[in-house]
Amino acid sequence: MIKLRNVITTYLKTIHPRVYYRRAPSTAEFPYLVFTCPLYPDGEGFEICVLTIDGWDKPTNGDTTELETLMELLKGKKDPVTNLPTGLDKKTFINDELVVTFFLDNILPVDDDDESIERRQHNYSGRLIRKG
Repeated sequence: MIKLRNVITTYLKTIHPRVYYRRAPSTAEFPYLVFTCPLYPDGEGFEICVLTIDGWDKPTNGDTTELETLMELLKGKKDPVTNLPTGLDKKTFINDELVVTFFLDNILPVDDDDESIERRQHNYSGRLIRKG
């Protein structure tokens, strides 16, 4: 789990500098990303990863453009030259211990008790193969 978490954190920090696992500190500066990634063995030697990434913002004027732009960067699109994904959707990570590919399942707005906070959530399914 630690290696997978490190892969995800490293990648997310290429998109945005403020990335937290499970929860952000109360002093976190907006906007920021929070992710979780529980693993489920599939009985066939693989693991299913359910990656949830929440984008949080507290815009002073209620404008969600910065948050929406951040979340679009996260999702990415296909590069027209290489045809490879530029974001997490259909992205494969490979290192000496694991291979995992993520696929976007859904994009959700999330209501918060604090009405000044804007949230968006992306949910990805991943298939994890451990090497060795």
